[in-house]
Amino acid sequence: MSEGVEGTNGLSAGKGKDGIDLTIPTDNYFNTDGIDISFDYKRLDDNCDFISRGRYFNFGMKNGKLIIAYRVNLEKGRSYSVNETTNYELVKDNDFRNYRFVYNPNTGKGEIMVDDVVVWNYQGPKERSMFWKNSDNIVIAKNMNGGGTDKTILDNFIIRSTTHVQQLPITLLSFQAEARDHHVMVSWYTSRETDIDSFVVERSVDAIEYQKIGAIKANGNSEVLRAYAFVDRAPLENKIAYYRLMPSNKPLKSIAVPIIGYRYRMNHPETAFNPADYPADTVK
Repeated sequence: MSEGVEGTNGLSAGKGKDGIDLTIPTDNYFNTDGIDISFDYKRLDDNCDFISRGRYFNFGMKNGKLIIAYRVNLEKGRSYSVNETTNYELVKDNDFRNYRFVYNPNTGKGEIMVDDVVVWNYQGPKERSMFWKNSDNIVIAKNMNGGGTDKTILDNFIIRSTTHVQQLPITLLSFQAEARDHHVMVSWYTSRETDIDSFVVERSVDAIEYQKIGAIKANGNSEVLRAYAFVDRAPLENKIAYYRLMPSNKPLKSIAVPIIGYRYRMNHPETAFNPADYPADTVK
């Protein structure tokens, strides 16, 4: 119907008691790691679901207050749930307001915003994707009937995916190079490894094209501190060499790997720059 946010068409439930109940059939497209939902809504109801998907996701209103429920994946097939009735009570008048829910899988934070102001947030564990059940349909505006007033109450409904989880198979504590007599010692420490077979050390003269110069067997799976070292017995003298560390395991879609720039001189070895200030390289 007309009378949307800017005079455009929006959605009304009509004069009956049934809600809008717009059902979107299940699709793998919606099984995103994170989600960003926004819409404009005029509150004439007391209880409704703005958007729901089965038993595991619901963003809506109960007795005039915003509610949120979602589930997030953990390790080894486990998950945890967030289920909360917030303290924010929606204003009941003839004005549209923008409501938004965002879950970022990398930060682990869920947020609800009203007209771009955060009214609720929850900090969960980082690098965790949302849990979805493939067979569940998405339902928009369930039980949203506008009090049977036949007014336009919902407009500009947008569902977006956010970023993907960028969890690496290792937690790297340090990565450095150091001159030792007639060679360069490349060393690193890890505090976590997941299904790592080996660490491949690569070298480059331009930080673009790399060549493998060796590999070290990894511990595989570990949650304790591990130390590794590789000796470059034929270092490039008086030139900056770039060393890159590549974990070798199951196929990786994309991984950010650390890089060291190092200039080796026979009598005056020196680091070209602080490795901590140098950006990682992303390999697909």
